[in-house]
This record gives sequence, structure tokens and C-alpha cells, in this order.
Amino acid sequence: MSRSSVCAFFWSSQKLGLAAMESSSSIFRRLWSTSKQPPELGHLVGELLQLRADRADIGGFDRHGADGYTTAMPPATTTREAELLDAIRRDPGDDAALQVYADWLLGRGDTRGELVLLQRREPELDDPAALERLLELSAEHGFLRVPDDPDAEILRFTGGVEAGRTQVRITYELAHAGRSYRVVDDYFAGWIRIEVDGALVREDRTRGERRARDAGRVALGASLLRPEAASVILHAISGAIVRGRGFDDVVYPDGVRLTSNPYYRVTRFPTTPVPDELAARWPRVQGREIELRDLAQWRALYDRWLDARAA
Repeated sequence: MSRSSVCAFFWSSQKLGLAAMESSSSIFRRLWSTSKQPPELGHLVGELLQLRADRADIGGFDRHGADGYTTAMPPATTTREAELLDAIRRDPGDDAALQVYADWLLGRGDTRGELVLLQRREPELDDPAALERLLELSAEHGFLRVPDDPDAEILRFTGGVEAGRTQVRITYELAHAGRSYRVVDDYFAGWIRIEVDGALVREDRTRGERRARDAGRVALGASLLRPEAASVILHAISGAIVRGRGFDDVVYPDGVRLTSNPYYRVTRFPTTPVPDELAARWPRVQGREIELRDLAQWRALYDRWLDARAA
């Protein structure tokens, strides 16, 4: 029996409730005892049986009404996220594996689990409350790419462009591992600065080869104003932040090599603030911007929410 079949047994018993638990558990035990099972099946069945037992201790769980996109679950499960993502990776069309991953997240209080389930059901959503919840979670986390986010190595910054008559300044900020980071690009002055906890730690020229050489740097030939260039620069900075080894070794590609960089594309570029009407109701989203890679999808969802509310 396939891994997806086991998950299907599990989730069918979930929908039927506690009355189906004994029969589903006995099925799992028979599968576990057979000598013809795949090598990893015993491990998976053990995980599901433990999860099944954990749910029985709740004394009745709440999936928040007919929409069924959230669930209460204690954190007592040993399944690791990497294993769950591997299961989705092996069979991307397996809804049961995606459901198990979403429930695992929710069991740890991670609202990305709710987002996974709502994203899967997005085409059929027509209830204003469900649409608004999807808008809120996608504004907080960005739309999730499961199992593999191509932009996972770029940290999620906040900020944007401040424009005046004589100045264009792009500022991105991030709190990570107890420290605050700030990346500032003065477009007209032609420099990018990195600050850590308010102190300047690095400055690079975006234009001006001679001044760049005097500082021992290579002129970038681009700025954070262009989303594709911002992706390359923020990717390099994100790597330095995660490694925690400072910024002296960060290498930016020059203007010639910039466009051939694999991150020279639209990625996690903060752009449009959440509308005030919604931001006032969503404390966790205040100060967030919709990322450029999500903007078209988010706006379409926002229009659907407006239509559903007016109906």
C-alpha cells in the first residue's frame, strides 16, 4: 500500500471523528505488521498512530466550522518538518501529505499551517471571512511555496521607497537573532549602507568606479530601486546575516555580472503596504508590505474579498 493511501486512511478517520479511530488504528497496525510493506511505512504508521492517540486526548477538537481549515492539536509528535516536506516532494499531488504537514504546523502554533490549507482551497473560497483570513495570513507570511521555495535563502525584510524632490532613499529593515539590521540605498548619492544595531558596518558605491576603487570596493552598477537587482543584493546580505560572520566577505556582482546572477529576478521584494482598512484589524501584519512576487495574486484575492463582502 502506498504512503498516500495510508494518509488517506488517516484523514478519512479524522473527518469521521473518534468513532472511526479504532478501525483506522487497527488498519494501521495490520499494515505495520505485514512483511510486504515499504521500509518507511512502519515509521510513518507509528507517527500516525501516535498522532491519532494525541487527538483522542483532546476530548473533541474544533475545526472551526464547515470550512474546516484550522484544527487544535497538541505538540506531541516526533515527525520532523524535513521528513514531511520530503513526503510532499516525492508526490507533489498528494493532498493527504500536504494536510499532514499543515496539521503538524498548526500543532506547534504556526499559522502557516492554516495558510497551507487555505491556499489549497483558494479557488473555491467564497466566504468573506475565509477570504479575509487568507489575505491576512498571506500578508503576514507571503504565499507559501511548498515544499521548496525558490527564494528561501532571502530573508523577509520590511521597508520601501521614500521619494522627495531631491532624494530617493530605499530602506529595508530586519530583526534576526536578537539584532536589528538596516540596509539603506541613497539612489542619488549612489551608495548602499548596511547598519547593525544602528552602527554602520559597510558602505558600497552603486555608481562611480573611481570612488569605489578608492574604498576597495567594486561599483555595483545597480541599486535596490530595481527589484531584480535588489534580489541579488538582499540575497548576499541575507546569507551574511544567517551565517553571523559579519559583512566584510559579502561579494556583490558588478554591473556586468549582475544580470547573469540566478537571483536577478522578482523575488522577496517588499512593495505595496497592506490597505489601511485591513491593517487596522490585523495587528500581526502592521508594518508589512506585500512582496512583489505575491502582489498580483494578493490584489486579485483582495478584489474577490470586496465582491464577496458586497454580495
